[in-house]
Amino acid sequence: TDRNEHETPLEELEELLPLTRRHPALTLRHRLAGAWAEMYRGRLDEAAELLAHADAIVQSPLFDAADRAEVLFRRGCVEFNRTEVAEATALFTRSLETNARSARPSYLLAANVLNWRSRCHQLRRDWDAAARDAEGSLELATDAGNDRTRAHALFQASLVAERQRQWLLARFYAE
Repeated sequence: TDRNEHETPLEELEELLPLTRRHPALTLRHRLAGAWAEMYRGRLDEAAELLAHADAIVQSPLFDAADRAEVLFRRGCVEFNRTEVAEATALFTRSLETNARSARPSYLLAANVLNWRSRCHQLRRDWDAAARDAEGSLELATDAGNDRTRAHALFQASLVAERQRQWLLARFYAE
């Protein structure tokens, strides 16, 4: 799924399902990966069903707030793709809050959430909020040392700067 090859992972995930059922952590990863692939294939209802199952799994005491935040984030992505921007924004905000309460918060997750929430703000033409989230995403992605997430954050920051007619800043981020 990281390489945007969504058909093959779904086939492989289906084969692995019987093996993961006895291990809640593996079942959760299975559901998250499947939902992500379904979302990118445009099958949003199927993705939402997988995430509903993932949400039920993370309510177990075996999982902490960071795991619940991951599910909220992915639910927000599905809602964003459904163009339910207000619902997506609310889910992204809840994800950030839940992640912050974790004993082991994920900076990479927070960077991804801010990146997607910046997209929501852009659709609502709230450029200041979009810029804050894009810059926050960039900072967290840099701290996490994740080049891919950093590239996504730079792209969002460039889009926001362009919309604000800050041409040099937009070019700087794009380069």
